Amino acid sequence: MQIFCIILTILSLQANSRPNIDEAQTLGLYSPPLKNKVSQSLSGWLASKSPNEFVKVWVFFTDKGVFTKDDYEDALKEAKSRMGAGVRKRRLKVRSEHNLVDFDDIPVYGEYIKQIEKYGAKLGVISRWLNAASFEIPIGIIDKVAKLPYVREIRKVATYKAKEEPIKGKGSINYGQSIDQLNILHVPAAHKKGYIGTGVVIGVLDAGFMLIHKSIEHLKDKVIAKYDFVRGDTTVGYDTTYREADPPEFFKHGSQMLSLIAGTKSGRLVGPAFDAYFALARTELIGPEITKEEDWWIAGVEWAESLSVIRGDETLAVEIISSSLGYKTWDNAPNYSYSDMDGHTIPMSRVASSLASKGILLVNAIGNVVRETGRPDTCIVAPADADSILAVGGVYKKSVNGDTIWTWAWFDSYGSAIGPSYDGRIKPDVCGPWFAWVARQPYDPDSTNTYVQIQGTSCATALVAGLCALVLQAHPSWSPMEVREAIISTASNYGSPNDTIGYGIPNVEAAIFSKTPEVAPAPFDKDRILEIWPNPFKIGEHANINFRCQLVNDTRATMKIYTVSGRLIKEFELEDGKIASMGRDHELIWDGNISGSTLASGIYICLLKTGYGYYVKKFAVVR
Repeated sequence: MQIFCIILTILSLQANSRPNIDEAQTLGLYSPPLKNKVSQSLSGWLASKSPNEFVKVWVFFTDKGVFTKDDYEDALKEAKSRMGAGVRKRRLKVRSEHNLVDFDDIPVYGEYIKQIEKYGAKLGVISRWLNAASFEIPIGIIDKVAKLPYVREIRKVATYKAKEEPIKGKGSINYGQSIDQLNILHVPAAHKKGYIGTGVVIGVLDAGFMLIHKSIEHLKDKVIAKYDFVRGDTTVGYDTTYREADPPEFFKHGSQMLSLIAGTKSGRLVGPAFDAYFALARTELIGPEITKEEDWWIAGVEWAESLSVIRGDETLAVEIISSSLGYKTWDNAPNYSYSDMDGHTIPMSRVASSLASKGILLVNAIGNVVRETGRPDTCIVAPADADSILAVGGVYKKSVNGDTIWTWAWFDSYGSAIGPSYDGRIKPDVCGPWFAWVARQPYDPDSTNTYVQIQGTSCATALVAGLCALVLQAHPSWSPMEVREAIISTASNYGSPNDTIGYGIPNVEAAIFSKTPEVAPAPFDKDRILEIWPNPFKIGEHANINFRCQLVNDTRATMKIYTVSGRLIKEFELEDGKIASMGRDHELIWDGNISGSTLASGIYICLLKTGYGYYVKKFAVVR
């Protein structure tokens, strides 16, 4: 005990004798403690609680243990050396090489966290961007923590309640119903021109994901990273270890949102960006009241931003985040007020507002609200109040005097939340379909090829996130704000935005062609052989020849290799005789061996045959 007290005293003395506070403040490395370190809403809430109860709080620090210009430059060099190639490439869209990293990229000072833990606090997550950490902490020691000189502020961590209502009494959909939710966004027109999300990475933050449904099983090969922030592992789907706490139905919502973005089942469900890559983060724990915690969301965002993955010859990094989550009211904690909804007060909104400066566009639901009668008051939820994002509301189709129109989704007691933000910015930014067909809950073995219609701004958000991927495929050099501007400026209500539907319903085809696309892929209207490489195939130099095919339809597909004289020398069947998945790139690898002999020099014909037609491509063999 004596040794512990000595160590604690030394740490306290070090903290109290930190040098160069004035210089650090001038350099933006130090933010003085607030006069009332414990936020007013938290302080009032704590007054009625027992000192022995635990509460989860954010502890914000004054600095990161860096106080001089030289130390700051050294810290930036270290942060820059840790940056992956994909993250570097993305940030260079919005920054110069000189300011590629900043204060946000420097780690939180570990000694501060260690000392708070010595008071009996249990660490939750650490946020570099907020210069803060969340702790589960005894209420009785909050005042002690607040007295530490390097603690700037203490706020409550939020938990969230939401409501997603399935539309009951309806069975499987047909293609016409699926296409309806895409037509309003002009997705089919973009698809026909070849824009299907190729090469773009979308981070999805939700309640977990199970890729067993027929419409999303193809994404197993498209997930570049995954992490479960609720359980602290990489499962993100149903895990029998937690079967009581996390039954398989908890993973329904995330799977459904993924099916909206990238589902590919011909005649049933097609998402806008079915050829995109994905980083999946489970940041929500669903319970009887569908609660989740704000710090998991923040940790998920910072994780997604840091990813850099190499796939083949591609260096990949997240450029879009789709989040159908929001915070405002919760049980047993002070609520966020409307005056907090300015994009820079609530912790997760502060993180969200900084994403564009790091090269990521956040697409977030504005939220669903319940009111007994009449028009609801301004009811935006965080982080939809954030700046430089796309906050998405909902619209639905109805008949007015014989005409079909799309209008703000508001019914007798339930509908899409409205803005503006507290500081007067237009919210929502845009709107998508309130009703949407999705993959049915994946925990039912009989439901892996059935579909259900649900409602909410979650649906609209997932679809709009998919649209952004199509725009980025067409314009890979665009920054988040350029993508956002293209979506907004071509939306249906751009000339007269309001607080119910914002700038209106996006038109992704118009957004793509608002400027001449940098990438003009072949029209996505038939099954095809995309490329054969190496071409020519050099015997003795190349080990294999690769055939990459793209299928538009779910179909049996075979590939046959002929000599120019028409002699069949090799035949393959895609998917080992199974139905090949629509919207997926299929790759065949062949060593050029025929019954123990290698190919002779010459020109060969490659024929792709599906249930919908033929496609022919040539390749050469040389010795």
